[in-house]
Amino acid sequence: MLQKWRNSIIFNKGDAPIVAEERSPTEEAEAEAQELPNSEPVDLVSRLPPELCDRIIDYLFCDRCALSACALTCRAWLPASRLHLFRHVRLQASTIPSFLCVLMETPAIGAYVEDLMILTGSQGFTIPDIAQMKTLQMLKEIFDRLPAVKTLKVPVFFRISVMETLILSALSKSLQAISFSGLFITDLQALSELLASFPHLQSVGFSNEVLWLPVVRLPPHRAGHAIPSLPLRHLRISVPPREHGAEEFVKWLDWRFRLPEVRSACIRYGEQFRSRGHPTGVSQLLSKLGPSLEKLELVMPRDARVKGTLT
Repeated sequence: MLQKWRNSIIFNKGDAPIVAEERSPTEEAEAEAQELPNSEPVDLVSRLPPELCDRIIDYLFCDRCALSACALTCRAWLPASRLHLFRHVRLQASTIPSFLCVLMETPAIGAYVEDLMILTGSQGFTIPDIAQMKTLQMLKEIFDRLPAVKTLKVPVFFRISVMETLILSALSKSLQAISFSGLFITDLQALSELLASFPHLQSVGFSNEVLWLPVVRLPPHRAGHAIPSLPLRHLRISVPPREHGAEEFVKWLDWRFRLPEVRSACIRYGEQFRSRGHPTGVSQLLSKLGPSLEKLELVMPRDARVKGTLT
């Protein structure tokens, strides 16, 4: 209609618009038939500002099918689509090989991954397992191609050893938060070296079942070889019962991190298994926190009682 109205206007020498005389329906149909082949389609995508296109794609952050279609539309829509498609990645044993192939074919995708979750466990290498070694090797190759990961979550049973330390430390350039759930601590030196390999680490979480064997002790102190403690802002932890080495666990936390500099802490006790004694580890941990503490959350059973005087 706009094209028809525009063609029906005649301009005189004074640029004053004068509407042309009315024509019969037959003449109008013939004129439209002659103008139709010469009309060009309007490209609306190229006329929209890039910021507006990105804002529209942001509304599709939870629709992976729509995001995949947007990524195939044009090059201008590709970065915003990949940002939502690959910002959060969940790696299972069945998806690790395919995701590694994607990163090898398109290395630029690795820069979009910021939140990584590993859903495959590790039983350690006390008994060699070829399948497990192959999976961890592929994880190492994936981590080497992810330069911007900020958050790492391991919500499955994971045993830290020298091999796992070598693999996870590949994320040391950008990692800011790490969270374990179901961590079985047997190699204290490997775990300490793993956390020390992240220079930008700000948040640490040991949730749910954290098993700290009583036989594990702090590394012997050597004169002139004091290991500096790591700064920490956020601590989320499940304190194990006394029979699972709660006191040694708190001593290690105080030795590894600067607990007085922690700003927010969430302390849980007695969720997965009940202790036959009092939560002595909670009392010791509370006495280590402050004066920078701004937020504290305690989750304990109703019948739990904290002994001692807290200052």
